[in-house]
Amino acid sequence: MYREWPFFRTLLDNAQMALAKTDMSIAREYAALCVDAAVGAQIYDVIREEYGRCIQQILNVADTPSLLRETPALADSLSQRNNFLDPLNQIQVSLLRKLRQEDSGDSPWLQPLLRSINAIAAGMRNTG
Repeated sequence: MYREWPFFRTLLDNAQMALAKTDMSIAREYAALCVDAAVGAQIYDVIREEYGRCIQQILNVADTPSLLRETPALADSLSQRNNFLDPLNQIQVSLLRKLRQEDSGDSPWLQPLLRSINAIAAGMRNTG
């Protein structure tokens, strides 16, 4: 199906792109924000395991050794994009922590947090 049906190939190619944009180390940082650390770690583990299974199955179906192997220019572009998004994600995690420490509804961290959300969504483009 992957070789002969353009719709299916496009579907899996788009899935490859979304998986290639995923950074599980950043996901771990967001999961660590969970009020109950054990629950956050458990949820992260489930997501990480499913992420690995999903990649493996796509690689099997596409008969390729790595994600985006057939589109190296896209792989390079995504890699370069991460140089900008990784710091934004770290800033956002920090802002979320600070916002949660505030007792008032009028936090000075809210507007920077909202800007970080917009910036990351813009950088992620179709998977924001």
